[in-house]
Amino acid sequence: MHFSPADDAVEALLRFGVAMLRAGNTAARTHDWIEIVAQKLAFESVSISQSLDSLMITVRRSSDWITVMREIGPPAVNVSRIGDLEQLAKTVEAGSAPRDIANKLAKIESEPPTYSAWSIAAAVGVASGGFAFINGAAAVGLIAAAVAGATGQWFRTLLLRNRYNQYGAAALTALTASGAYVLLAALMRNVGLEIANFPAGFMASVLFLVPGFPLVGGLFDLLQYKTVAGVSRLAYGTMILLAVALGLSIVIAIAGIDLSRQPPPELAYPLTLVLRAFASFVAGGAFECCLTVRRVRRWPLVCWRCARTVFGWR
Repeated sequence: MHFSPADDAVEALLRFGVAMLRAGNTAARTHDWIEIVAQKLAFESVSISQSLDSLMITVRRSSDWITVMREIGPPAVNVSRIGDLEQLAKTVEAGSAPRDIANKLAKIESEPPTYSAWSIAAAVGVASGGFAFINGAAAVGLIAAAVAGATGQWFRTLLLRNRYNQYGAAALTALTASGAYVLLAALMRNVGLEIANFPAGFMASVLFLVPGFPLVGGLFDLLQYKTVAGVSRLAYGTMILLAVALGLSIVIAIAGIDLSRQPPPELAYPLTLVLRAFASFVAGGAFECCLTVRRVRRWPLVCWRCARTVFGWR
């Protein structure tokens, strides 16, 4: 079978779009970048249909129309890869050979993760501890939440590496993280370390499971009239939340946990403000690792987000 240059070009274009969506980019931004690359590949028009798990592109060059479609795979988030793909779209020259673009895409897709699984687990632990303090936990509860969060993230990584269903993995991870917190609290209580404001640390141990990226992305897509992609992203995020709630409910029912609001430790207001600022900074910076964000260029954004959290800026 003979493949024309147009076939190679549309294959490169499809591969670019799939890589964008697979890295977690929104449908609206992916649509814009596909159009930019399509123009540089000399296509006269392009039509794009997207959902959470598939991408279909129809292009026209002269009198030839070509339609291609590909499945995307399980949702994921890799912000560094999104940045690399956007940079590729910006820098690729008009009239570039599809083979050159395909080679650059292969290089981007073959790059190893920025952080190891153990580093991400440790970062989740730090973030969980920071969130626990912000929610009103004392030092002992902070430590328990950090250990439980790191344990849950390590277990989730293990499940996803073995290609477990993402909803089942979310439920089992929530059960593992919250169960680990309850066990650690019991052990600490046996050695005379009582956890004040138990619910704050308990909830913080599973906050890393909240699918903020797809939920915000789905809302953004809806605002940009990408209804199919937006609704499917929101449905995915809602299902993850329901799975997490299921895992939490099992632990709450078995351990008989009381989640009623409890007073936080009493500290001077200036000290509380300083400690919350530090906790927000540490938790935000650690949580960036989960999104596979590179180390240096995102720190100004992290600082800005932490300042908004502490001072309530909009």
